[in-house]
Amino acid sequence: MKKLLAVILSAVMLLTLAACSAGGDGNGADTESEKENRGARVDGDVVVIKAGDAEITFAEFNMYFRTLPLSLAANYRYYFGDEYKTQLLEREGLDIDAPLKDQDCPYIDGSYFDYFYGIAKTRMSEVAALYNYASEKGLELDDDDRAEVEDRVSKVVSNAEGALGSVSDYVGDPLGITTEEVVRSYYEKVSLYKKGVEAFMEDYPISKDDIAAEREANPGKYADDYYTKNVRHILFRSSEYDTDDECRAEAERILDEYLTDPTEEHFAALANEYTDDRDIEYDESGNAVGYKEENTSGGLYENVYRGQMTEEFENWLYDEARVPGDTGIVKSSYGYHVMYFVGDGELNDDGSAAIESALTQKAVDEYEETLGVEFDETFVKANIE
Repeated sequence: MKKLLAVILSAVMLLTLAACSAGGDGNGADTESEKENRGARVDGDVVVIKAGDAEITFAEFNMYFRTLPLSLAANYRYYFGDEYKTQLLEREGLDIDAPLKDQDCPYIDGSYFDYFYGIAKTRMSEVAALYNYASEKGLELDDDDRAEVEDRVSKVVSNAEGALGSVSDYVGDPLGITTEEVVRSYYEKVSLYKKGVEAFMEDYPISKDDIAAEREANPGKYADDYYTKNVRHILFRSSEYDTDDECRAEAERILDEYLTDPTEEHFAALANEYTDDRDIEYDESGNAVGYKEENTSGGLYENVYRGQMTEEFENWLYDEARVPGDTGIVKSSYGYHVMYFVGDGELNDDGSAAIESALTQKAVDEYEETLGVEFDETFVKANIE
C-alpha cells in the first residue's frame, strides 16, 4: 500500500517541476486554434470516476494522466542532467517529445499511451475509493492540509506564469482544460485520499499470522528476508566532466587521498567535500536552481535494500566477500562511485513487507468492489487523445 501511495504522490510532488523538466506534451503538438477548438468541445467537469459519494472529473483525470510521462522525465533529468532525454530513450524506449501512441512500451503489450492510461485509471480509481473512505469516516482537511494545498497550487501557477504559458501548457495538456481551479480540486482530493489511506490501514491491519498464512499458501512467491547494508560513497557525476577518463581520474585521486588516512571519519569528510550526490535546491517558485552545498552526511546510506541502487552499485555492496572497511570504485550510469563498506544494516523483512502490501491491496480492491467503482471509459477514451 505504501508503494501505491508513493507512485501516486510521485506524480503529485513532481508536478511543480515536470513541465520545466520535459519538453513537449508527449501526445503531439497542437496549434493554438486546435487547442481552442478541442478545449471548447471537451467538458472537463464530466464525472468519469465515481466511488460511493466520491467523484473524479475528466479534467482531474486528464491532469494526472498528463503528469505521468513528465514526472518520469523529471526524475531522469534529476539524475542525468542535460542528457536525460537520451537516457530516457535508451533505458525506457520513451521519446518524451513524440506521441505516446506511436511508441511501443516494453512493460506491456501496447503503447506508452496504453501504459500511462492504465496507471491513471487504476490509481485515480483508488484515489476515489479511499477519498470516499475518508469521507465515510468523517475526515476533513485541516488548516495545515489546506495551506499545503494552496502552496502547491501557487507554485504551479507561478511556474506556469514564469514559463509564459497557461497552467494547461505547463502540465502538458493539449486540451486546455487544466486550470488553477482544477489543480486545486485535484490536490484537495489527493490530500483527503492520503487521510483515507492512513485510516484504512489502521482499520484493516495485517497481522503476523496473516503474513505467515499467506507465505505458507504461496511458497516461493515472495522474497526471502535478508540483512540490508550500510555504505558510504562519493559520487563523481559523469555529466559534470568533459570525458569519462576525467571523471574516473578524479574518483581515483580521491580514493588515493583517502588511503593516506584510511578511516571512516576521513572518508566521510571527503564525501562531504567532493560528492556530487546532493539534494536539489529550489527557488521560491519551486524551480530547480542547482545542488545544495551543505553537509551530505558523509555520503552515508543506511539499510540499503536490494533494488534500491543501480545494479553495479548493488553487486559491489552485496558481494558475499565484502567486509567492513572495504573500498573500491564502481562505475554506474550516473558516473563513478568511490565506495566504503560500513557493514550489515537492519534485517529487511522484504518478504513480509511484500506480503503485507499484497494483502492490504487485496483489502482495498475488495473495498472498491463493494463500492462498485464506475469508470466512464467511453467518454475518457473519446476525449483524452
